[in-house]
Amino acid sequence: MPDYFLAEHFAGKLGLPQEELAGFEARGVIRRVVKNERRYYSSRDLYRLKAVLHLINGEGLSLEKARSGVDAAARLVGVIGQ
Repeated sequence: MPDYFLAEHFAGKLGLPQEELAGFEARGVIRRVVKNERRYYSSRDLYRLKAVLHLINGEGLSLEKARSGVDAAARLVGVIGQ
């Protein structure tokens, strides 16, 4: 089971403003969990978004290409279902 981080801690680990998380969430890259009116993101989402950001910033891929590349790699290693 993944660990969960408060939204502000999650954003801090990535060096992103919390508002930017909403954009990634709206595009389906990450999913929040709400408990006691607070937003949380999983460690799985943290690693997924780190990989997506690396492909965008480091390799120059678009968000969609980075996302599909991360999804394909995750399927290969059995992290997510087909």
